[in-house]
Amino acid sequence: MLGRRFGKVAVQRTGDQGRRAHLHEHYQREHPDPCHDGEHGGAKHDDNPQQERTPASQTGGGRQAPALTLPVNLVVTALLLLLARADHLAAADVGLARETVGRGLRWAGVAAGAVAVVYLIAILLPATRDAFVDKRTDLTVGSALYQAFVHVPFGTVLLEEVAFRGVLLAMAASRWGTVRGVVFSSVLFGLWHVLPSASAAQANPLVEPMFGTGTSALVVWAAVSVVATAIGGSVFCWLRLRSGSLLAPAGLHWATNGFGFLGAILARPL
Repeated sequence: MLGRRFGKVAVQRTGDQGRRAHLHEHYQREHPDPCHDGEHGGAKHDDNPQQERTPASQTGGGRQAPALTLPVNLVVTALLLLLARADHLAAADVGLARETVGRGLRWAGVAAGAVAVVYLIAILLPATRDAFVDKRTDLTVGSALYQAFVHVPFGTVLLEEVAFRGVLLAMAASRWGTVRGVVFSSVLFGLWHVLPSASAAQANPLVEPMFGTGTSALVVWAAVSVVATAIGGSVFCWLRLRSGSLLAPAGLHWATNGFGFLGAILARPL
C-alpha cells in the first residue's frame, strides 16, 4: 500500500473508481481538512510540515501566549481565594497573613540566593552548561527578561503557589492533617506538570540521550518529571509551613524557573 501522502496521486492513475472512492474517504478521515475543496485540496497542509512545527521561541519569543495566560491566571487565582473564603479559611491558613510577610521575604531571599549560586556554578561547568540551552530558552535578551520577570512570576508562580501551597494545602490539611495535606498538594502539583514535561522532552536536547525516543521513553520521562516535581512540591510546602508565608515557596519557585531564562543568556557566549 502506498504512503498516505501519495495515496491520492496513485489512486487517480489507476482509473478504478471504486478503489479511488474508498481510499479518498480513508485519506479524508486520516487527514481532516476544514478547507478541503475537491480532489486536489486534501494534502496541501502537509507540503511543509517543518513550517507548522516552528517553535514559538523562534517566532517572537513566546510573547503571544502570555498575553492570554496572564489575565486568565489572575482570574483563576482570584477564584481560588474566593473558594478559600467560602471554606472559612483565614489569610494565615493560606499563607497570606501580613504578620508573616517579613519572614516570608527572608526565606525567599535565602532560597533564591541558593538557586542563583547553584545555577551559576552549573553554567560555568561545561558538563552542565547545555542544560540551560534548549528551544524554550532560544529567546532574545528582551524576551528572556520578559519571561523571567513577568511571565514566570505572574503567569506561573502566582497561580501555582496560591493553588498548591495556599488553598489546596490548607483545605486538605484542615480535613486530613498536615502530612496528608502536603502529600495531596504535592501529588497534584506533580500531575499538573504532565503536559509541560512532554514539551520539555521535545525541547531539551539532553532528554533523548538519557531516555531514548518513542512512546515508552516519553512515558518514562513524564513519570520521572511528575515524581521530581512532586518532591519539589513537598519542599515548597515545607517552606510555606516553616515560614508561615506563601512568599517563601514563591521565591524559590520563581528562582528555579526565572533564573533558568537568565542562565540561558549567560550560557550562550561561553
